[in-house]
Amino acid sequence: MKTLMVLATLGLSGFVGTAGAYAGDRDGGRRHEPRIHERYCEPAPRLERCWIAPRYERVAVGVDDCGRPLFRMECVQPGYWGTRPIHCD
Repeated sequence: MKTLMVLATLGLSGFVGTAGAYAGDRDGGRRHEPRIHERYCEPAPRLERCWIAPRYERVAVGVDDCGRPLFRMECVQPGYWGTRPIHCD
């Protein structure tokens, strides 16, 4: 009976001691190297050159002999070279 009591006491004290050691350490007593915070930078956006077509609109320029409107296609915005981002998926 005395032996059983001694073993039970040692078992409980060992369990409590282990639990107490882990209570303060989140990593369970293991030591890790300090974490190095890496800085993540977005890569520069890739651009491609593209032609933007000219824009034409129908414009009323007057009326004919019967009173109907006369129209002409007129360039509102000339074409030009521009850039746009390339989406890499």
